[in-house]
Amino acid sequence: QELADNSEILNIPHCVEVIDIWNTMAPGQRTGSEMPRPQEPKKRPRPNRSDLLAHLVQTLQSRLPDDWKTRLEAEARSESSLDALLWLTAAQGETAELVVEAKSRVDPKDVAGVIDQCRRWSQGRPCLLTAPYLGPRTQELLKESGINWADYTGNLRLSLDSPAVFLEAQGASSDPWSIARPVKSLK
Repeated sequence: QELADNSEILNIPHCVEVIDIWNTMAPGQRTGSEMPRPQEPKKRPRPNRSDLLAHLVQTLQSRLPDDWKTRLEAEARSESSLDALLWLTAAQGETAELVVEAKSRVDPKDVAGVIDQCRRWSQGRPCLLTAPYLGPRTQELLKESGINWADYTGNLRLSLDSPAVFLEAQGASSDPWSIARPVKSLK
C-alpha cells in the first residue's frame, strides 16, 4: 500500500506501470531484473562532410570579430583533391586562404597521412583539418606539424600570421560517436 501512495504523489505514469508490475509479482520473484528499463537515448548520427564544412564556417564566424568575413568553397569530392578552400578576410582587407581537409575520422595513426595530404594540396597555404572529433593526442600531433583544426565538438586551433589570428577552444574530451569495440583475447 505504501508504494501505491508514493505513485499517487509522484503522478508519473511510468512509475504506476512499474508499481503495478511489482505488485502482481510474488515476493520471491521481485529481483528487479523483470522491471521495465528506460531506453537509452539515441546517439546523433556522425556528421558528414557537408555538416563538418558548414559547422566550420559557423564556428569561425562566431569566434572571429564581427567585421571579419569568411568564405568557403567546397570542391567536388574525389580521392585526389582537397575538400574546400576557406578565405578569412580581416577588417583591413588582409586575406588568408586556407586549404581545408574534412575527414570522417582521424586517429593519431592517421595524422602522418593527413599531413602529407595537406602539404600536397596546400602549395604553401595554411591547412585546416575538420572532423567529427579529434582526440588530445591527435591534436598534439597536428599542433607539432603546424596544422590547424576544428572538430564538431568544439575543439579548435587556428593560428595564422597574416592576417594575425589565434583561436583556441576546447570541446569534448572523448568521442561522442565512439563505438564500443569487443575485447579480443590474446590466446
